[in-house]
Amino acid sequence: MSYSSPLNGVSRVLTSDLVIYSCPFLRAGRVYFGARTSFITVDRTEKEMSLLIYAPVPWGTECQQVLNEISEREKRAVNVKYIVAPDVEHYMGVVGWKTQFSDASIITVEGVAEKLTKNATESIEIDYEFVADKPYPEFPQELTRIFQWQYVPGHHNKEIALLHKPSKTLIVADLLFNGPAYEQYEESGINPTSGVFSKVMKYMYPDSCLQLMALPKIMPIAKSHKDIKAIMGWDFDRAIPCHGDVIETSAKEKLSKLFDAYLK
Repeated sequence: MSYSSPLNGVSRVLTSDLVIYSCPFLRAGRVYFGARTSFITVDRTEKEMSLLIYAPVPWGTECQQVLNEISEREKRAVNVKYIVAPDVEHYMGVVGWKTQFSDASIITVEGVAEKLTKNATESIEIDYEFVADKPYPEFPQELTRIFQWQYVPGHHNKEIALLHKPSKTLIVADLLFNGPAYEQYEESGINPTSGVFSKVMKYMYPDSCLQLMALPKIMPIAKSHKDIKAIMGWDFDRAIPCHGDVIETSAKEKLSKLFDAYLK
């Protein structure tokens, strides 16, 4: 798994409270997966705004530029208050962001703490951790006001799905794919469907036969149907996956086909 250097990504404003940064990401050295970070406003004061970062790509000048652009638009200072590593695979950027924003709280799933410790010069404290068969973390009101959370421990990567209530947006890591990753490779000069192995992403849209066949293998129906039913009970129209393009509208309708077996 690897990012390009520089990241060669592109940022896009979806709403005044939701910005995404999409960039190339190579899986298994052969598949043009793409990667995406969501920058979500948690609170605003007259002089400062605080953000939650979901699935952070590696910290660097590109991420700093996104924050600068948000600050310029808002005419406020920007502070990263929460960093979400949404599963056991999407943690690679956390240490860099935590180093830059030492007061930020880390939200993640069981199993990530050990991985972060291996990648850091000192121990990384987990502030909010989702653990199977245990109550969800007690979040402050500023988070519960605008987000709903659903932990899917039955997924191979142990997934946190997030609903941004104000924009009716579902935000996920590996719960679904929407290939090809055109937006994520927009600035790279690479065709994300080129190469024998990358062609698989061409057929990883929500109701494709390939994704319908693959999903139960990485997220068994018996272990995950209750969690998927909870997610599909949310009020959302847009979906932001980490891999592939954003589903701009009618996402709930499109995902109902993908998750049909889990909803019975």
